[in-house]
Amino acid sequence: MKSVQPVLPNSRYNKAIVETTIAKDQPPYKPLHVARVQYSDGTISMISRYQLTWKERLRMFFRGELWCEQLTFGKPLQPQRCTTYEPLSGADIKSEPAMDLSQDKQKVGLTYQERLNNFKDTFGESFHKK
Repeated sequence: MKSVQPVLPNSRYNKAIVETTIAKDQPPYKPLHVARVQYSDGTISMISRYQLTWKERLRMFFRGELWCEQLTFGKPLQPQRCTTYEPLSGADIKSEPAMDLSQDKQKVGLTYQERLNNFKDTFGESFHKK
């Protein structure tokens, strides 16, 4: 599995999203391509996208399992969401509000909570339950 870019190729907010690479020249770390998104309520999110190998795809298909590991270094766990839908695209959000990029080119025109609520409305409450 490797990090790929563009991170959000289908987002309506591409002009408001800054993509960068973390650990670009820092062996032994692998480069991590991320999109930094700031929502209108000030919440900042870092989104990454991964390309799976054929072996990983088959394993996911047959097992249907996904593990996420987050190093916390003894600090509280940060909220995270794994999805097969591209964040900030029509598939992820039922109806994204229009965004006037001339007003604030640094922020996405909805709050993070609005995103989660739209996601729940579209895909139901079961998306985060086991």
